[in-house]
Amino acid sequence: RDVGRLESLTDAPLLGSIAAAPATRTGVVPVADEPRGTQAEMFRQLATNVEFLQVAGGPTSLLVTSALPGEGKSTVAVNLALALAEVGHRVVLVDADLRRPTVADRLDLEGGAGLSTVLLGRADVDDVLQEWGEHGLHVLTSGAVPPNPVQLLSSARMTALMAELGGHHDVVVVDAAPVLPVTDALVLARAVSGVVVVADSSSVRRAQLAETLESLVRVDARLSGVVLNKLPARSQLASHGYGYGAPLPEPSRWRRAADRVRRRRRPAGR
Repeated sequence: RDVGRLESLTDAPLLGSIAAAPATRTGVVPVADEPRGTQAEMFRQLATNVEFLQVAGGPTSLLVTSALPGEGKSTVAVNLALALAEVGHRVVLVDADLRRPTVADRLDLEGGAGLSTVLLGRADVDDVLQEWGEHGLHVLTSGAVPPNPVQLLSSARMTALMAELGGHHDVVVVDAAPVLPVTDALVLARAVSGVVVVADSSSVRRAQLAETLESLVRVDARLSGVVLNKLPARSQLASHGYGYGAPLPEPSRWRRAADRVRRRRRPAGR
């Protein structure tokens, strides 16, 4: 429910805090549907914190998972990917939840051909990548749900695919199944450079989150941090959008400041 309880479970940082969706929200992608809304700004602050990790030599491929279904991991993955694309990163979003995929429906994309199609050797990744939105976000939907998700996700072909996607993009965001019901995210954790755990502050229990974090540690996953999701509006974390100190500047403010610096440095007559 708060940072203190989170700190008692893990040394991993709180990367972001996301308020519960307002009852009046109509879109499923706040960063695109309600770009000036509170939730959209919180996702942008999360993206800013991910950028900080990258500056410090952190992950370029991020697996987004949770302890249990329904904690909002797919919503976080989609909006994080879009927020990173907004500020100029080349981003690909991969729906690797091969049990209950949702990305294609959320973004109104073709879901019949995608990750599983590539892993089965029935298409090249370039044939099934789709572009979404005005910022050039690339999306690899799940494809048909296979009977053997773990075998596909733990295959050498999956590892090679992640390397291929990473070679053509600045950031790879992977939406994976929750940790406690199935092992999919644990096997995928070996193919990425960082893992983000989404925790529903209104429902997940400390023991469940602790078990999730311990499971990731056991497979040597590189835990990048935790996102507290669905915080009540009255929560201080939800009000400020960041758990430690003052809120960080938004990427758009960074760009404006950088533009001012460049103009000042520009020689006369240019």
